[in-house]
Amino acid sequence: MPDYIEKLRPDQDLQCYFERPSAIAALSEATPNSFKVSGTWRQQFDWCVVEWNQHNVFEHPAFRNLPNGDFTGYSLTYEESRENCHVMDSDLFAIVDWPHLRIWTGTSKDPYKVRLRDHAVPIEGAWTSPVAELELQGTITAGDYIGVSFLDEQYNYQVTAADDLESAVEALKDAVRQVNPKLKNFETSCFDGHYITGDITSDYLQAIEVRRDATRDSGEDGDAAQLDLNLATAQ
Repeated sequence: MPDYIEKLRPDQDLQCYFERPSAIAALSEATPNSFKVSGTWRQQFDWCVVEWNQHNVFEHPAFRNLPNGDFTGYSLTYEESRENCHVMDSDLFAIVDWPHLRIWTGTSKDPYKVRLRDHAVPIEGAWTSPVAELELQGTITAGDYIGVSFLDEQYNYQVTAADDLESAVEALKDAVRQVNPKLKNFETSCFDGHYITGDITSDYLQAIEVRRDATRDSGEDGDAAQLDLNLATAQ
């Protein structure tokens, strides 16, 4: 039987492109109604896209289907999951155009942008914030600079003679907040005793110490004495 070409069918007419040479990606496991895109990224602004194009540029001209970009009456509905990528509802600046479905009509060089967040609903699972962990170590000296950077965002603080590690970290947090007020929560519990999980209290920590002392007195090995505090990182 002849196999009819259907628009937006993953195993027929979808394509995958990626930023070269720093990234590599591929569309795989394609079926009539599903596919997987995976890749390797080396820069924060690397990207890959899945594209539908009305022009069949792969098959021999004698066998390829004729262009047909008419989507009148179509409704695009799909389920999507992302891993180690930007989420579509992130309010961070779009370094690359990941929050939108882009549509070229042929009447303009610029595409129409449909914001995915306005039309998406969660299917299952829980949302998890991206995190970054940094640790300040060593002996600080007056006049030293401490800082963090991400792409074009730079945050730093010059240490004074009155600073210790705790106060220097607090000053760096203030520097971040002044430039980027969206970053509000920091995990610095080793300095200030504030755990973002909300369930670590002084009584809990005291109970941990009592159990450690009892284990040490009993002569059990060090590995068995380690406890899982189930601490979360900053959001």
